[in-house]
Amino acid sequence: MNLKKIFIGGLLGILVVALAYGSYLWLFCRFYVPPGSMAVVTAKTGSTPADGAILVKRGEKGIWAEVLPEGRHFLDPVMFDVKIVPVISIPLGKVGIVTSKIGKELPDGKIIAESREEKGVWRDVLGPGTYRLNPQGYSVDIVDAINIPIGYVGVVTSQTGQATKPGQFAAHGEKGVLKDILQPGLYYINPRAYQVNVIEIGMNQVSMSGHGGSVIELKNKIESA
Repeated sequence: MNLKKIFIGGLLGILVVALAYGSYLWLFCRFYVPPGSMAVVTAKTGSTPADGAILVKRGEKGIWAEVLPEGRHFLDPVMFDVKIVPVISIPLGKVGIVTSKIGKELPDGKIIAESREEKGVWRDVLGPGTYRLNPQGYSVDIVDAINIPIGYVGVVTSQTGQATKPGQFAAHGEKGVLKDILQPGLYYINPRAYQVNVIEIGMNQVSMSGHGGSVIELKNKIESA
């Protein structure tokens, strides 16, 4: 009889503890990330991250590299701080220029990060859409995409790489004017890596004086290659 009471008492104790823990989780650990937002988490405890680390992995002390998406989440406020921030939203006709605050340092003279493992401005841009990039590790500048209207072309100049030989177009990875031109359309190009000059094409008219004061007009059609 005593064993039965002990068993029932133990079971009730477990149920009380489970109920109390569940209530604590639901009342104090539950938080909601609304649509269009993300959660940046800072762990107050955990293993020591590498020296100089800005973002850390789960299980380490510091700001998580991973952000939490919209929805319901549970984290103990004693062990974690949570900050709700907006996601990165790139509207139509715009591009996002990403600058990474984390990663390997760029070599001297280099201004564009070819790899996402490097610190600095990414060559790739963010097109229209939403993105979850931790603002503690990345900054995003939103600028206009390149719009080439009908009747115009875009001449592209690479601003990074080794200098092109005089009189030649720049090849991939070289600095200088590229051979291929941009036809009319919308282009998502990184203005930190490439300069685009929009040039009108069509009829070019030149006037000059002839004998006896007459005016001679020469018309030359300029076409894109």
